[in-house]
Amino acid sequence: MAASGSSRPTLPRPNPVPGANPVEPLDPFGAFVSLKLPTAQSEGPLSDLTLAVKDLLVFGDRVPFCGLSAAPFDDLGPSSPVVAKLVTSGAQLSGFTTLSALAYEPSGINADGTRPRNPWNSDYVCGGSSSGSAVAVAAGLVDLAVGSDTGGSLRIPAQCSGVAAWKPGFGLLPLTGVMPLAPSLDCLGFMARDIGVLDRAAALFAGDCPNFTTVTVARDLMEQCDAEIAAMFAAQIFAVASLGLQMRDGAVKTLLADADGPVFDLMQGEAYRSFLPLFDGKLMSADLARRLQKGQTVTDGALTAARASLADLHADWCGRLFANGSCLLLPVMPVTTPTMNACTQGHADFAPRHLYALSAFTRFVNGLGLPAVAVPMALDKRGLPMAMQLVGPKGSDRALLSLAKRLEATRGDFAYPFSTPTDPAGKIAS
Repeated sequence: MAASGSSRPTLPRPNPVPGANPVEPLDPFGAFVSLKLPTAQSEGPLSDLTLAVKDLLVFGDRVPFCGLSAAPFDDLGPSSPVVAKLVTSGAQLSGFTTLSALAYEPSGINADGTRPRNPWNSDYVCGGSSSGSAVAVAAGLVDLAVGSDTGGSLRIPAQCSGVAAWKPGFGLLPLTGVMPLAPSLDCLGFMARDIGVLDRAAALFAGDCPNFTTVTVARDLMEQCDAEIAAMFAAQIFAVASLGLQMRDGAVKTLLADADGPVFDLMQGEAYRSFLPLFDGKLMSADLARRLQKGQTVTDGALTAARASLADLHADWCGRLFANGSCLLLPVMPVTTPTMNACTQGHADFAPRHLYALSAFTRFVNGLGLPAVAVPMALDKRGLPMAMQLVGPKGSDRALLSLAKRLEATRGDFAYPFSTPTDPAGKIAS
């Protein structure tokens, strides 16, 4: 894959109102790289939905920019069948969303300063790497967005931006036409404000399956959580119990610790190999290049060992976690959403532990190839969302969404402090 010299496209704009900023009505939070003018609506099960797509996959003749200032690859293969399925099912494609550079950063901040703004409070990160997709959905600009998840890149912005996210089981959605990051971990998935929309989209790709009867609670993680996350977690245990499911305590701290080493080996080693053609160019920032080059020390043998170790963990743990029709309940993140300053290198408040903590409870899911659903469930004292995730065995995607929808219903009103999903004036296209 050779580096391309393409330049960033110009966003189509409406006719400007004298004295007004023409950008604001279309994309007030900087979620999009490129907007797509409305086309004739297709009939289908998603014909009432607008759609945004993370700008790291091919659709039609568009070459994705992958979070950089120019397209890094001339050829990522044929058009994505996932997006094609959504569009032929009636979803109206509104545009392509920004992301962390090469999808290799969990907060949504890029070294060049570009980022979408968190609609809840722009002083806080919106989460990455599917940052633009999350913001577009949270702001009510679209109903549904495609993102990707290698170590939590759907679920982290789901918490930070207050949206729901479905991370499918590994291999369920094809990665044709998608920029590879760490192919052993990469997944496409979807974001929406409510679980019902996610389930309608998921029904195109995943079949029905038995509902869960038991929930395993990762209670041993509570001591690792910020006080507000722990309190939210405790409240959601009671909420799930109120649904009439059997509850049991589970201990997963050891699993998360054992999965971390192999997951980081795969993420760093495979990412280095995926982006090797780019190190001779100038598209990457020096910081990003330095972080990616850490993967040079991960040998092919270490990658093979990491895959084998994760396969062993899957065999050892899944029978215990998911026995007797059970799924796993835990927070998306152990921390509340951090500030921009805390995640900005060079700032006095920056510490790498902030970035590490964002994915502390999500990485193992990718390592084991499991499906997961993230649901925003409460607001912290700053008025920012906090979220829970449900994790299940392979093939349980629709059951997770079904249970997540019931959990979402216990939340009550979750008022967004900006445009509403039912307000057509807020949409990019309708």
